[in-house]
Amino acid sequence: IGTEKAATAFYRSTEIMPHVDGHELGILATITGMYSVTAGTLGKGWLKGFIHRQPVAAFSVAIGTVGVLMPIIIPPIRRKMGLPTNQYEAGHPGAVYPKYVTSR
Repeated sequence: IGTEKAATAFYRSTEIMPHVDGHELGILATITGMYSVTAGTLGKGWLKGFIHRQPVAAFSVAIGTVGVLMPIIIPPIRRKMGLPTNQYEAGHPGAVYPKYVTSR
């Protein structure tokens, strides 16, 4: 009986945890590496200086960062809302497929 409870708790906990694939991990590692190289090269306060000196370029970088992070953030939100997520994560066991209406 104790083993069944542990197994049930494990399956419940995996449903709550976010699913991070190799692609998402690669994106996060690339962004982290780019930030650390830039911070090491330009020194302390480079981000504030970049935003104040070149606001258009800084805004472009911000939009690009949001675009790169959306595939990591959006599918779990859609899954929790019960919306289809098969186009983003077809191989994920928790993927939600659309319900098709068939006409007679």
